[in-house]
Amino acid sequence: MKDNNLLKLAQMLLDKSQKKEIIWHKTSREGEYKLEFKKALITIDSWGPENDVDGENKAEIAVYNETGDLVDGLETSDDSKEIYEVLDSLHKAARRIVYKADETFESIYSELKKDGKVGIEKPSIMRDGDINNLPDLPF
Repeated sequence: MKDNNLLKLAQMLLDKSQKKEIIWHKTSREGEYKLEFKKALITIDSWGPENDVDGENKAEIAVYNETGDLVDGLETSDDSKEIYEVLDSLHKAARRIVYKADETFESIYSELKKDGKVGIEKPSIMRDGDINNLPDLPF
């Protein structure tokens, strides 16, 4: 019964995510995303065999109440195909929303359709990631 409730929830979240009707956010954990409600929070996570003690692909959904207590959760591997595929698809949809994947590709396509050169000659210092490459401060 528990798996059915969480599977139904995950499918509903996936449907709304695919319609871009959900606002997902990153959590402090790498690759985990959260959806906040007034009195609840849902997290979705997915990881590969290199990050799993059993060497499996895993996905997890967790539901927390308004005080941050875990209400219910489900971790599954790709052995449980139906549940894993829904959770993994939900994780991918959340990731696309968080990182604005569709908007990024549309922006790239738009630039590539224009005549002439594309790209930035001098990349932004924020993209370089080199703290020694910061411009001199005016003081």
